[in-house]
Amino acid sequence: MNKLIALFLATAAISQAALAPANYGTLTVGYREKDITFGRVSSRQGAYVANAEFTWQSFRAAAVMQNNVSLKDSGLYQADLVGGYSFFSTFANIELGTKYVTKFEADPKDRMNHWRPFIAVGNSWMAVTATADLEAQTTNIEGKVSKTLPLFLGIKSTTALSAGYTDVNDALPRTLKEIKYTNAYYGGSFDVTWKIATAGIYVLRDGIQKEWTAGWRAGTTIRF
Repeated sequence: MNKLIALFLATAAISQAALAPANYGTLTVGYREKDITFGRVSSRQGAYVANAEFTWQSFRAAAVMQNNVSLKDSGLYQADLVGGYSFFSTFANIELGTKYVTKFEADPKDRMNHWRPFIAVGNSWMAVTATADLEAQTTNIEGKVSKTLPLFLGIKSTTALSAGYTDVNDALPRTLKEIKYTNAYYGGSFDVTWKIATAGIYVLRDGIQKEWTAGWRAGTTIRF
């Protein structure tokens, strides 16, 4: 965990210096029970998550690192680098970008690195995101609506509902084992926020496995 925090803070410092002066930045450190990718549970191992994000005018850059608590060598489970450019309007904003995913857990059935370009259209309460995984030869489209309401003593709640669809583009994907994303999925989440602390639960209905799964998450976010 100490190695993860040290690496994360170093990445955040470098990113902040490169983007300064930034419009704003956020630093989030927390824990999540399960990892969900394209509507499926990609890891059932809990992980510490560190996320640094910075915006400068229309540009956004982020670094996300996950440390799987089951790893004995204290190595990283996964690291994501995200870059995007947004077009703003009164109705909805459009962001074009890409995510570079590196999976540090050895898996002979999959590649270590994945490029995932995306386009997202949304506003303060809704978003639709289309993503392509170039190495796995899959595409995903997901819609999400969310609503934040004040509760009491400065505590706020955020309820979100999402639904999506992922499918294979090619009969012979570049992964050694074909991942058959052929069904829709849907789910939701409920989070409670007080000052810089957040905790919540999330549920997912996997269209392929025909089953529900649930998890929880908690963390703290500092904005600067």
